[in-house]
Amino acid sequence: MGIKLIFMKHISIITFVVLFLITSTASFSQKKIVINKKQYISTEKQVFLKDYNLMATAKQFINLKGLFQFGYIFESKRNDSLYISGNMKIIGNDIVCTEKYFFNRFDKDSIKTTFRQNKQGRVFLKQFQEFKNGIIVNNKTF
Repeated sequence: MGIKLIFMKHISIITFVVLFLITSTASFSQKKIVINKKQYISTEKQVFLKDYNLMATAKQFINLKGLFQFGYIFESKRNDSLYISGNMKIIGNDIVCTEKYFFNRFDKDSIKTTFRQNKQGRVFLKQFQEFKNGIIVNNKTF
């Protein structure tokens, strides 16, 4: 009985170590970034976009308490082809993330998501816009 308990204890420790290594290596890039005098942790993660059958690099911004604040798709490539390109701009207290799609999507070719940063550094969704040929096809303000 005692040997079985010790064996199970070692298995659970090994499982914990393996899970820790998997989750800690899921972010392949992590750095601190300051936006409007507030500090965040920026991570890059590989994500699978099931609807488009593409792997993409997503940038996520987390506050120092570990809470997700905002993110966007930075890039999606397959072989030598670029499918999605994203960027971020800071305009006053607004954080504007733009994603451009370089493949045939019938409903939109780009999106622009605007977030507002409050005095405490929390980030909230302000506006979401979808474009097709430079014309807004969906506009939501929050």
